[in-house]
Amino acid sequence: MIDPEKRLSHEALFNILTLSKDATGIYTGEELYIQSANNALLRIWGKDSSVIGMTIEEAIPELEGQPFIDMLKNVWRTGETLTGKDVEARLEVDGELQTFYFDFEYRAIPGEDGKTYCILHTTTEVSERIRANKIIEENERSERALNEELSAANEELYSSNEELAAMNEEISSVNDELRIAYDHTRQLNKDLQASEHRFKTMVQTTPIGMAVFNGPHFIIQTANQTVLDIWGRTLDQVVDRRLLDVFPELQGQPFPGYLQSVMETGKAIGFPEIPVDVNQPDGTINSIYVDFSYDPITDIDGNVTSILVSVSDITPAVDARNKIQEQKEELEAVNEELLASNEEVRLGNEELQENRDQLLVAIEDLRKSEDNLRLTVEAANLGIFNLEIATNQLIVNSRFRELYNLPATGEVDTSQVISNIDPEFHDYAQSALQDAIENDLPCDMQYTVTDTLTKQKRWLRSVGRVFYNADRDSRWFYGVIQDITEQKKDEQRKNDFIGMVSHELKTPLTSLNAYLQMLEMRARDKGDEKTLTALVKSVKQIKKMTNMINGFLNVSRLESGKIHMDKQEFDIADLIFEAEDETIATVSSHNIIFAPVEKTIVYADKDKIGQVINNFISNAVKYSPPLSTINVACITENGFAVVSVKDQGMGIAKADQEKLFERYYRVEGTHMTTISGFGIGLYLCAEIIHRHDGKIWVDSDQGEGATFYFSIPLK
Repeated sequence: MIDPEKRLSHEALFNILTLSKDATGIYTGEELYIQSANNALLRIWGKDSSVIGMTIEEAIPELEGQPFIDMLKNVWRTGETLTGKDVEARLEVDGELQTFYFDFEYRAIPGEDGKTYCILHTTTEVSERIRANKIIEENERSERALNEELSAANEELYSSNEELAAMNEEISSVNDELRIAYDHTRQLNKDLQASEHRFKTMVQTTPIGMAVFNGPHFIIQTANQTVLDIWGRTLDQVVDRRLLDVFPELQGQPFPGYLQSVMETGKAIGFPEIPVDVNQPDGTINSIYVDFSYDPITDIDGNVTSILVSVSDITPAVDARNKIQEQKEELEAVNEELLASNEEVRLGNEELQENRDQLLVAIEDLRKSEDNLRLTVEAANLGIFNLEIATNQLIVNSRFRELYNLPATGEVDTSQVISNIDPEFHDYAQSALQDAIENDLPCDMQYTVTDTLTKQKRWLRSVGRVFYNADRDSRWFYGVIQDITEQKKDEQRKNDFIGMVSHELKTPLTSLNAYLQMLEMRARDKGDEKTLTALVKSVKQIKKMTNMINGFLNVSRLESGKIHMDKQEFDIADLIFEAEDETIATVSSHNIIFAPVEKTIVYADKDKIGQVINNFISNAVKYSPPLSTINVACITENGFAVVSVKDQGMGIAKADQEKLFERYYRVEGTHMTTISGFGIGLYLCAEIIHRHDGKIWVDSDQGEGATFYFSIPLK
């Protein structure tokens, strides 16, 4: 093992590498900083030692658009060694951009952590191989000229025997030279064959896409794998075929014209960053950007016989540059916004300074408001609660504890509060609270709590909703509790009174209705039309009053729990048909259209559902102008029968729609003064539908009529 004290430092290793005759460089960092470059490498670059410490992109800017920087970055990221042979590079040497060819190796040197510590770059210039090809061509031309000279000499020899005799020694010498030239030519032919083999090998192994086109029809002689990948073809699909037969989409594009120009003029053509669309065998189009060049290949006479095509797919580089440009534009826009924001911030600071005193005043006003609220709550004898939803921590005041029979001190949780509610309201209270918390809905519920001392039931009303903090990352459920026992007792007394009065009124109304009907029959028999008309109107008013009393009785029964739902299976289409018959017989002031109804079986109280339908129709008649149209329909939707009644009346404001199904609620307005009613019809309809596990609602815009709906489950 090497003695650590004798181990060479990194700096010593770098210095030793600089003494190597081979061009050697070391790069560090993903940005590719030049840590070391010996003189051989600096000569190749056409640079001096001042580039040490720069990134390779800064030191050799002409490498932009060439593949070497991307290769180095890939070696840094992957740690895999990359080698290249006979690779073309364009470098600026002595102030001139020149083309060279190199064999090179990029080797990743790992550190102790296994990650890339640096990249060792070794390279050898092989431009002489290219020059050798030119020497071979010159030799071929020399050989051809020599053969022509030999032919002329033979003619002279045949035409002049005397000269031949005199020139035997010279001929002998020439023959020796010819033998030498022949041997030299044979050697040149071998070198030429070897050169052609190397050329084909170079074409196949170079990372740049290369192909050779022969003749005026551009027959594809050979193509390496790189260009085949760009083309999306295999070698068998392209070799020995005309270019336009393989790529008919090039017809009408400039590339065949460029090739023809190179063939005719012998001048190379090259273009950087050209967009190209290549049709793939599967019918798709591959859109890419390429750097390409067309270089002429001539015979010994200088005639262009073939064209060397060099193609580099630079699509990733173009995409990256475009993305950088977009980011640059976005950054410029952000800078402009920041400048504007700075001005706004300055103005905002001035406003904040001006508002500071106002904020202090507002805080003082808030403190006074809190004091007033506290006094109001105490005066109203309300219980207050505040539930932190995340921790389930419940904070309550003393009145809350009193109303729920809780100890005067100690912690309180929601389960303890729910358990003190009378058992028949447990599920209702728990469900309403959970629904309000999960859906951020207001909560308003009523239930009873039995006093532990007096054993008397106490009616409580709980009203609350969810509140968020300023950052909306914490939630509280805040509300108040009110003892409504006396209010409930007053409502019960009122309902009892209404029920008693309604019963007492029904008996004389029934008798009065019978007398009026008897008088109506006598007036009809006598032909007294005037009296008959008055009696018919009186009967209608008696019927209207009877319906009103029945409504009060139903409200009383409903709230006392005495109303009974006689549910049975029936076809709601029959019920709609009955309503249609009754409406046709009793309503002549409006055009009422009943849409056809398919067989729809429900399990419900037929009479109560009929009462809801008739109420909808009578309201539509009452609140819409004479001769207007009323539409009645029934459809099935998502397992429910949905009945609707649409009128062309005055419509209902959005604010009134939320309270329309509450008891005794009537829409206020000058247009309602001539329309009688007590606000119990829709309340009864809502209660009936809710007891069928259904839904009731209205869709209306003021001045554009209204459509009332209810839905009940199908059987």
